[in-house]
Parts: sequence; structure tokens; C-alpha cells
Amino acid sequence: MRPNDPIEELTHDHRQLTELVFVVRARLAARDEGEDGWSALVAAIEQLLDELVTHAAREEEGLFPFVAANAPDLEPRARTLQASHDATCGTVSRLAHAVGRLSGAHDEELTACRELFARFEELYARHAQDEAAILDELDRTLNEAQRQELRAALAGL
Repeated sequence: MRPNDPIEELTHDHRQLTELVFVVRARLAARDEGEDGWSALVAAIEQLLDELVTHAAREEEGLFPFVAANAPDLEPRARTLQASHDATCGTVSRLAHAVGRLSGAHDEELTACRELFARFEELYARHAQDEAAILDELDRTLNEAQRQELRAALAGL
């Protein structure tokens, strides 16, 4: 493991996102946790959305321009990832809106929210696999100067 390695940092970001996905899944799976549980579900979805948007911005403003300049053979795959950012963020945004409108765990509405989350999980799993493949390839091929360039591109994002 390299200290301050940008590829490892991006990989770690995805691990954190995945942990949030697990939290939201567990909250949605619970039948009824009362008002505190409902508030925790809303907060978890909002945190997931915030982290997804931040993650997408870091990649789209830092990683993808770097890929275009330094690994143009990966650029089409990066564009596919960019489109999947729109889909995953949009789906979680819709979920946040749907859950926010509810005042509690009503069967029919909660079932619709669980179905929306299941669609998100499918999108997210595909995205995570595709992103891991790009990051693995970059990890194998980047030299130290390129890693420093990528680190600089991601700084502050």
C-alpha cells in the first residue's frame, strides 16, 4: 500500500459508499422502528446522496479528465461511469424525495421505496464493478509521476 495513493483513496471512497448502502438497506428492511428509526432512515438516505454526489464530482472533475489525458483507451469506459453517476444519484434523489414525503412506514409506500432502492443497488453494483476495473488498470499502469498528477487533480475536490 502506497501512502497517499490516489487510486487507493478512490477505492476507499467506494468502500465508504458501500457501507452507507448497507445502512440504508438495513433501515429499509426493518418493518417498523418507530419515529427514531424513520428519522434514521431519512438521515441515512440523505447522507448516501451527499456522499454519492461528492464522489461523482471528484471523479468527473478530477479522475475522468486525468484518464482522458493519460489513458485515452479508458476514456469510453469513464464516460459510461459518468452516465451511471447520473443514474445512481438520480435514483437515490428520487428515493430521498419519496421517503421524505412519508410520515412513517406505510406498507404500500414503503414497498415502493424498497423497490426503488433495489433498482439503485443494481445500478450501484454495476457501477462499482466497472469503476474497480478502471482503477485496477490504472493502478497497474500508472507511474509515480502520473500518480502525483492524479493526486493533484483530486486535491480539494
